[in-house]
Amino acid sequence: SQAAGSDLAAIKYTADALSEAGNQAKAQIVYNLYLEALVNSMAENKEAELISLAQELAYRDAAACNPYLAEEIFKKIKELNPDYVFNEETQYLRAYNLEKMKDYAGSQREYLVLVNKYPDTLHYGEALFKAGAISAYALGDISAAQGYFTRLIDSGKSYPQVFASIYQMGLI
Repeated sequence: SQAAGSDLAAIKYTADALSEAGNQAKAQIVYNLYLEALVNSMAENKEAELISLAQELAYRDAAACNPYLAEEIFKKIKELNPDYVFNEETQYLRAYNLEKMKDYAGSQREYLVLVNKYPDTLHYGEALFKAGAISAYALGDISAAQGYFTRLIDSGKSYPQVFASIYQMGLI
């Protein structure tokens, strides 16, 4: 058990070193090996344990984090259990993590999952606004952006992002 733990630590250390060196492609391969070994070492409640680990590693300003490994963990959870539904905060965290990784298409997809599965979320205004901004400025889909901004404006809620959406509609 101790040997397995040290093997896992060595694999993760290698992946972290590759990531810090800017070699994300190789780091991702090693992270996947790490995750396979980690999952195989878990007995039960794999999803809960993996979510806890992803939450620790997801992007945070001015804190130690590893958003790339966090995203690999989110993917692994879905691979292990395709029907697993993240709770509201975990769904937001995944979308935000992808945004900070500059995976804008993935981030937009996850923000939209959040607003569609959790329409009463406290993150609704932010998530829908970000989906619109990503559509317009990262993905170049002005029509989709207008749709997301309009949906937010027409929500009847007083989110701060409603005013930002009105401004963005004027710009585009």
